[in-house]
Amino acid sequence: MVKVETIRDDNEKRILKCQEDNRIWYQIWITQLDMNCIERYFDGYGEVKRWWLRNLQQYYVFFYEKKGGKVRGVLGKDRTKDLIRAIL
Repeated sequence: MVKVETIRDDNEKRILKCQEDNRIWYQIWITQLDMNCIERYFDGYGEVKRWWLRNLQQYYVFFYEKKGGKVRGVLGKDRTKDLIRAIL
């Protein structure tokens, strides 16, 4: 069962933290300005997905959080916390 925690949900941005067992992923809808603030966190992490949603005039960002072990293409816990703080 997936547990969804709403970190922020208003007219400007929506941030969801989803967790199932030991997997954690984030789904974020943000403005172009917020996207500019967080793109630096993606350097070297090719598996962070982002799409511009023309109808909503927002970005949709999707990525996994790394929990121990060696997992490539996801953001680590500290980098994830910094990213979320940058857009709150």
